[in-house]
This record gives sequence, structure tokens and C-alpha cells, in this order.
Amino acid sequence: MPEMSVVSESGQVTERRLAALRAAANAFAKVGNLALEARTRLELASQLLMLEQGDAGLDDFRRVVELFRATDPHQAGHALLGCAHALDVQGRHEQSLAAFEEAIGVFEQCRDAAGEVEATAGLLETLMQLKRWTATDRAEWVLERTGSGGVQILQVSRLVALRYKALAVLARSDYAAAIGVATEGANMARELGELEDVAAFWLMVGRSLHQTKQYEQAISTYERIIALTRGKTVMAELEAQALEGLGTVLRDAPRVGEARFRELAQRYATEGNARMEALCRYQRAQLLERVRDADRRDYVSEYVKAARLFDECDALEEAGQSWYRAALAYNLLGLLEPEYREQCYSTCEVAADRFEAVDDQWGKGCAEYLAGQALRKDDPSSPLDPRSVPMLRRSVQSFARAGRPVESAVSMLTVALQLSTVSELPVWAPIAIAGLRSYDLARPSLQMPYDRRRNDEHVAYALRILTSGAQQTAAAMSDSPTWVELVWLLGQTAKARTFMEQRLQDELWSSLAASDQVLRSQVKRVEDMTRIRDELSRKINRALFIQQIDAKVRKQADRRQEVEQDLKEAERQVNARLRELARAQPVQLELAGVALVSPEELAACLHPGEAYLDYLWNDGAPLRTLITPTTFSITVADGISATYTRQLTEAARRGESLTDTDPQGAVRLLGPLPPEIDTLIIAPDALLVGVPWHLIPLPGAIEPDLTLGDRYTVAVVPAAGMLHQLRTEERRSTGPEAAYLGVACDGGGDDPLRCPDDEVATIAHDYFADAPSSNCLVTSECHRFLEVGCSVRLLHLSCHAERHGLLLSTDGTWTTPVDLLNLPGRTFKADLILLTGCYAGDFSERENNEFLGIVRQLMVVTQARAAVISVAPVPDAAAPVFADLIISALTGHNPGRPRKAPAKPQAVGAACSWARQTLRTLDETQVEPLVADPTACLEPESPRWWSPWFVLGDPRAVLEASAATGYLRRAVSE
Repeated sequence: MPEMSVVSESGQVTERRLAALRAAANAFAKVGNLALEARTRLELASQLLMLEQGDAGLDDFRRVVELFRATDPHQAGHALLGCAHALDVQGRHEQSLAAFEEAIGVFEQCRDAAGEVEATAGLLETLMQLKRWTATDRAEWVLERTGSGGVQILQVSRLVALRYKALAVLARSDYAAAIGVATEGANMARELGELEDVAAFWLMVGRSLHQTKQYEQAISTYERIIALTRGKTVMAELEAQALEGLGTVLRDAPRVGEARFRELAQRYATEGNARMEALCRYQRAQLLERVRDADRRDYVSEYVKAARLFDECDALEEAGQSWYRAALAYNLLGLLEPEYREQCYSTCEVAADRFEAVDDQWGKGCAEYLAGQALRKDDPSSPLDPRSVPMLRRSVQSFARAGRPVESAVSMLTVALQLSTVSELPVWAPIAIAGLRSYDLARPSLQMPYDRRRNDEHVAYALRILTSGAQQTAAAMSDSPTWVELVWLLGQTAKARTFMEQRLQDELWSSLAASDQVLRSQVKRVEDMTRIRDELSRKINRALFIQQIDAKVRKQADRRQEVEQDLKEAERQVNARLRELARAQPVQLELAGVALVSPEELAACLHPGEAYLDYLWNDGAPLRTLITPTTFSITVADGISATYTRQLTEAARRGESLTDTDPQGAVRLLGPLPPEIDTLIIAPDALLVGVPWHLIPLPGAIEPDLTLGDRYTVAVVPAAGMLHQLRTEERRSTGPEAAYLGVACDGGGDDPLRCPDDEVATIAHDYFADAPSSNCLVTSECHRFLEVGCSVRLLHLSCHAERHGLLLSTDGTWTTPVDLLNLPGRTFKADLILLTGCYAGDFSERENNEFLGIVRQLMVVTQARAAVISVAPVPDAAAPVFADLIISALTGHNPGRPRKAPAKPQAVGAACSWARQTLRTLDETQVEPLVADPTACLEPESPRWWSPWFVLGDPRAVLEASAATGYLRRAVSE
């Protein structure tokens, strides 16, 4: 049927001939000539597919399948292939996969090996578009059946299989294997004359050579690509990728690299290739940033030249990036030379304009945020530039439109910061409140540790400044609802974040990556560069403070800028590697912190007689919040000095009695407490974190030795949200639960504990012998705890314990909460935790809330409601005595001890208070039966024996017992 040819001499299909084919197919259908209809529709659909008119041809392909399925399976298979390709053209990839699979099945049935190979190659192409790399067996199958040489269509299929295999091994970071596969693909593509494929394969080779540190070969490969693609418009994108790859390799040799790109830029300029010249200048500018003694103005100039060339080429996205990088450099110049700040601002405006033109709201927001801070003030008392805040407000909106709520919230807080220097609190406080709430909602989206830490640092800085503003306005604004809400959010946002998952999450990532050598080296590099940057920053800030800016300081600033660039790249590499590992080994990466709660929500979960005391401190006087079931107030704790607080914390660390150097200190710190209050739940802040609250001298006490813990039940919580969470969330049961598990480990080595084995064995026998499944593990079998796990009401750990971990081995191996993460077949759950060894409740020397360390993480992992811990090292002999006393109070049981037990089981806060007070009243003869070490010095009245222990968490948590535990009774929290 020669008249049915639809291809003109120019190779273009005309609408007239397509219409003729359509008419012929319909005519054949009308007269019932199904065979001719099928062939005509197949040719029509194929031509439409060539024109990428998949919508128009899909129905014809389906009709052909219907007509040929029974009579000519071979043609039906090709029609199914057409359906699959047409669906791909429409972007319906999932449906196209099913069509390819059906075609493969048809070709297999009719023993059409070539068709099966072609259909499998089509399937692989679609999988590549979907970035799914689990079909390498299909690629291997195609390679086995094609070999080298032979029919061209089979060789094209082989090329597809090689491309898929190369990308698959790259996706799993097997760079050594990728080099071999991609090289084979490049050689084959050259034989077929497919130069674009040659360049694409060489790009894979170059990247893999770089990753395997074969730098010279990588440079040579990228230069081969540049030579191959140069001047070929259809390969311009591949040429650009090669230039970028070459720049990446040369970053470790920036002097060589910048000279090479200067040479390339001049060559492209001579040829009149503005786009490639711009790319070379952009790469050269990036390399110049890394040359230690380069003049910053040189690479600013290069970025500007690149940006203008991109503008000429109408490459607005690349132009925006170049203008933005130039603005960043101007900003750094403006740190010491104010005349550059205006250039930074104007360059940011241009960058934002380019980003907006290509609808890059993320880039636009970054440029606007930088512009909003470019016109900084050297003198805090000088007026704010009127352009700064409007530009920052624009960045808030741009980030929001870009779907970046974290950055939007940070920008909002920056607006509040700038306004706080020139406006009254009613102006900036609502903006700060909105920013804090937005950041709290958005922060869970930050899974990568470095992303989270970087944004947290921005917010932490804002919190410190805004807290000072709130303190300064306390006298005039404390009755304002806005001021009250601001103070509440400033405190709770900081505390919830500090006590959130950061350390646990970092350790989890570290555990995930423990066997990954690439990541370990990357993390080490980040740590080293962070240390160098911080040291340089300290030196520069010191010089700025004393206004001693000289050549040495400028050199240090240049060096810091270089290190920061390296650090950003290193962190980017770490994040990329973490994402690869997370895809390969999915784990639970949910945040382990608590949500913000309102004062009303907290008051609703307080019991009668309870008071929640919250503190917010940033120099000056602490802001104190008092909440009871019926009252809420925020006041200033005037007269609390850092010296007074440090005296309290240092005494606690040494396990000594507190010397009341300021008899009115406790009065000013606590403020007036309602007479009906019997329980204090305290959320400290800054220096107050280390205060041993239960040991503070009782204000107004007649007896001089009485402490706050003698008058009140005292517990510490990180934030209001934690207490609310502990009291409102239902406990998630995981099956049968024992009443008690004691785990002991003497630690071995040069400083073993003397009593832990007898301690847990005595408790298990005397208090829980009748409780089914209750158990104890002594040192020789403590490894079973990590192997089997637990689900218990009370988890008692008697071992060396510090802020960073538990020593549950005799070979020096420390256990962290990450080791206790619930895995299939192994569970770690507990209602209450009792730690009677060492000082797991020690606090950080830094002014933050990290004193909880291992304990807070244990509570997160085990979902415990409370933990009893020590803030100072305790004598070995004191641990079994205190453990016996507190468990006696928790159970209301007295198994033959020479003292009375409470009349009924106590909640953990009251039990801890009773155990401390009782221990002080015992003599040596009463404690001796509980101490296994006959050489121990028995001093129950010594503060080192009774004072260190306190409660973290809900003081009303009780030792619940199942119906089968005999004498144990469920305690009531009344």
C-alpha cells in the first residue's frame, strides 16, 4: 500500500496525511476488513507517537491490541509497546509499567525474543524516570541476551540496560562498580554514534572517579566531555554539567582550578558562547572563594560578570544564583567595610527579581532575607534603616509560598528582633509570638541534624535577645496579656527544644551510620572545621569588642569565611549521605520532644495542692511563672545573682549541704506560695538548671536544717509540655508486664561498684517474690537486658551512670538510649526508672538544660513517667539502702525491716521525699543488714548518703500493679 506512506521528503508528517490514515482506518472498519484496519491504525498511532501526540494515538494502539490479540500476538505485543510509550508521553508512568509488563508477557508467549528485549528496555526507561533501582536483574537479563554487535534495536536496548545498571549502582553509592558499567556504556554509545549518550555515561564516570578520590582521572574525564560537547547546541546541558563537575573536583585545588576556568572563560568569550563563559566565570568565582589569600573583591567581580552574562542569555535562574552569591560576598565585605552594605542590598534586590521571574520563591526569600540584614547598624542606638524590615517581611511571604515554613518562621523572628531595637513591646511582641508558634509547628519537618541545628541556633539567638527585651519591660508591661503570652512562649519554646530529641536524634543517626566509613570521615571533617570556625569567631569577636581591627583580624575574617564555605559543603555532603543511608535503612526519625501547651492546658492537668514553677533567665532577674489549678501569674524574681546560684549548684555537685549565704535568696527565688500547696513541680532555666531544688533551705523555717524537700514534694520537669504529655497521653502497653526488673553491673575495671548485685537481688526477693515475671540480672548476666529487653512497672538500674550513658558491661562498653530503641522482637518499656549508681542526673557546666543527659533520653525511649536519679556521686553503700527505702514507700511494704513503712503505697515524688528523710534518721545498725560490703563506712546521716536523689518527671507517677502481683496494691494519686 504505497499510497499510505505518511512521511514526506523532509521527514515531517503532515496533518493531511494523518487525516488520510484516520479516514482509511475508519473505512476499513466500516467494511469489516479488520486486518487492514489494524495495520492502518498501527501506522497512524506510531506516527502520532513520533510526534509525541500520545493522547491522540493511545486509543488507536488499544484498538490494534484488541484486533490482533487473538490472530497475531506478535503485532499485539508491538501495539502494547505503543500503548506503554504513549502513556509515558502523557506522564502516566505507573500505567505504562503495567503495559510494558503485559507486552513482555505477550512476547514471551509467542517466543519473540527481540520484542521481549525491546519491551524490557522500555520498562527500564520508565523505571529510570521514576528513579526506581530495584530491577537490576531485568537489566542483567537484557545484557545477557544482547551481547555486542548484532541488530541495532537490540544494541539500543543494551544501551538502555547499561544506563539503568550504571544509575542503579550509583544510587547505592557503589562508585567502583559504576566506573566499569558506565565506561562500557560510553564505549558502546560511541560505536552506535550516540554522542549524547557517550557524554552522559562519561558524566557518571567522572562523578564516580571523584567519589573514589581518583582526581586526575576525574578531571581528565570532565575535560573530554567538554571537548566532545563544545559548540553542539543539543548537548549544551551536558556541557554545563561537565563544567560543574570539573569545578567540584578542582575545589580541593582551587588555585589550579581558578586558572583553568579563567582560561576556559576566555576561550568561550572568544567563541561568543556567552552561556558557557558565564558558567566558567561562576565556577571560577566559587574556586576563588577557596583561595586563602584571594581578594574577596576579585570573586565578587567574577560573580557579577557571570550574572550579567546569564542575563544576556536570558538564563534567569542561573543569573539569580550568581547575583545572590555576589550579594553574600558583599555582605562579608560589609562586616568590616560598611560602604559595601548598600551594594549587598541592591544586589539582593536584583537576585530576588531574577528568582521571582522563574518563580523560585525559595531563592527569592533567601535574597530578601539577606537584604533585610545587609543594612545593619554598628551603633545599636542609631535608627534602623527603613528598608530592612519591609524586605524581611517579604522574605516571610516568599518562604511561605515556597513551602518552607521553618525559614518563614525564622524570618518572622528576625523581623521581631529588628523592631525590638526601635519599637515598644506592643509592636514587636505579636510578631515574635507568631514566629515562635510557627517555628514550633514547622520544626518537625527538619529531619537532618545539621539543618535542625543551624535553624535552632538562629532561633536560640533570637530567644536570648527577646528574653532580655521581655525582662526590661517587666515593670511596665507585666499586666499585658501580650507580654504574658510572650514570656510563656519564650520559656517553653526554648525548654521544649533543648529537651527535645537533638542528642538522641544525633546518636540515632550515628548508630544508623556506624558502619559507613564515608560518613564517618565526613562527620569528622565537619567537627574539625566547626572547631576551627568557632575558635576564629572568638578571636574576631574579641577584637571587635575592643575595637582593635587590624590586618591580622582581617586575615582571620578571611580564613573564617573560607572555613565556613568548606563547612557548608561538608554539611551538604553529610546530609546527602544521611539521606542515602536513610533510604537504604529506614528507621523511625520522629522527634522525641513535646509540643507547646498553654497555661490553661497545664492548669487543667494539675492536681489540688500542686504548683508549677517555671523560670526564664537571660542575665538580669529571672522571670518566674507560677501556675496552680486555679491561678496563673508571671513575676520577676528580683535579687537572684549568678554568684548565689553557682554556690548552690557547686555544693550539689560535691554532695554537700547547702550553705545559706543569702537567707532571703530562697524567698526571692520561690516567691509567695499559696498555703495549700504541698507539691512543687519546677521547670528551671539557665543557671537554675543546676540548683538542687529539694535541698534549698526552707524559707521561714524554725528549724535551721529544714529544706524545701522536707516541706514540699519536689520534682523537676524540662518544660510544661512534658508534664502535660505524661499526664494526658495513654500509656501504650506492649503485652505482659512484670512489676520489677533489677539490672546490676559492677562495671569491672579499677573502680568496680561494691554492692549492685546484692542490691537488686535483695529487692527482687524481699519485695517482688510473689510478682509473676519479676526478675533481677546480676553482673554476670546483665548482657541479657540488652538482648531481651523488658516491659516492667519499675526498672531498677544499679550501675555506673553518667550524663552520656550507662555502664552495663565489664569491658568498658557504655550503653546509650539508642541501644535501647525498640526493635522487632525486643522492647524496652518502663513506668518508673530508678538509677542508684553514680550521678546520672548531673548537669552540664554550660548554661543550658543538658544536665538531664541520659535520663531524659531513657524516659523518651522507655516512655517512663518519672525517674529517680542522683545529681552527685553517691557512696556505694548508700545505694542499696536508699533503693530499699524508696521501694518500701512505692509498695507500702516492709519485709522485716527495723523501721515502719508508709501506711499505703506512695507516688514517686512522696516516696523519694520519705526515703531521703527516713535515711537521715537511721543509725548504722539499721542500715548494716542492707549493705553487702563489710568494709563500707556506714554514715546514713551524711548528706552524701541521702541528699543527691531527686525526681525527674511526674511526681504523681505510681507503681501500678497487675491483679496477679499479690500484696502490691495500685496506689492512688490523691
